[in-house]
Amino acid sequence: MLDASEAFACWQFFNYAEAEAGRRGRTLLRINLDETAVCLYPGRGRGAVFLTKKHLRDGGGQQVPRWKRRCNMTHIAVLCDRPDVQAVLPQFIVANERTLPARSLAALLHQCPPNVRLLRQASAWNTHALTARVIREVAAAIASQETVLDLHDVQVVFVMDCAKIHLHETVLRACKAARFWLIFVPPRMTPYLQPLDTHVFSVYKAILLVAYANARIRSRSQSGDLAIDEYLVCLFEAVRVLSDRAWTAAFDQDGLGLQQVALRASLRRQLQLDGAAIAVASTQPSDAQLRVSIPRNFRLATAVYWSLFAEVSSYGARAKRAAAPPRIRAVPALAAPGAPRGPRTRAEHRAAADAAAAAPAGPRR
Repeated sequence: MLDASEAFACWQFFNYAEAEAGRRGRTLLRINLDETAVCLYPGRGRGAVFLTKKHLRDGGGQQVPRWKRRCNMTHIAVLCDRPDVQAVLPQFIVANERTLPARSLAALLHQCPPNVRLLRQASAWNTHALTARVIREVAAAIASQETVLDLHDVQVVFVMDCAKIHLHETVLRACKAARFWLIFVPPRMTPYLQPLDTHVFSVYKAILLVAYANARIRSRSQSGDLAIDEYLVCLFEAVRVLSDRAWTAAFDQDGLGLQQVALRASLRRQLQLDGAAIAVASTQPSDAQLRVSIPRNFRLATAVYWSLFAEVSSYGARAKRAAAPPRIRAVPALAAPGAPRGPRTRAEHRAAADAAAAAPAGPRR
């Protein structure tokens, strides 16, 4: 049974962010970041026809290497509630060195759409350092939209699940440098409150499966197996769904907006909230509510997290330093000619202290 208190804690964080942004005269720009595994052989979907082993030995069926059936890439997806901004947000495809051979990497990079970043690493797993890089590139993409967004009137709020790479202090400091706010979806609430999980990835995988089947029909290989460049074309077609649709309702239906009035009916049933009025506070959550939103025994840099919501000047720390009055170093007054100089070295200071201690005390008043 789901614990509705975890959902309420997440919703209070969002309501607080929305209220705080309104108090500062800003509107929220909601962004969701999550990872999904993308198999090099996504062909095991519904409608597959299973044949006898003899038929397969004779060359029938789909001939796909075993390593390819077990190999996955990672798509670090970035979802936004504004279609005009979504079109420029970067999407990261991470693959290992075997999947993306070095000799063909330049050609593969050339065929990528403008908003897709193809990364070749030793491992296809995401890391906290890579997550911080994604945040920096998202910040750069948003900053490039000055003609669409008034950056002084917009506050970006990131929604992420509680994977430990997302909770790392490196990620928190990347958000702080970009002046992004961050809201965590509690661990057991990820399949229910995260827009990428609830609305996007199922459509994304369905499009990928259809594109893969069509590409195998057109494949230049006799067995129908796809080379990596052919497979990436299918993947880019699936990635395009993020930009081709508006996802504002996905955030609202997950309770991340409109004070939870647009909550979808299935989520109400899952949380046993049918017919009940939902009243979630907009005040600043407590540290206890923050601990509800993260895994047990994980030591989050709490001070860094709360500093994300601190109000700063619109021009940043550099403007603060420029506006501060210059420091004036005190210059000691010059002694009169012939006057004895004071002690300078440590030995002279000790001698002066000893002389003051040995001097007779003055009369008491």
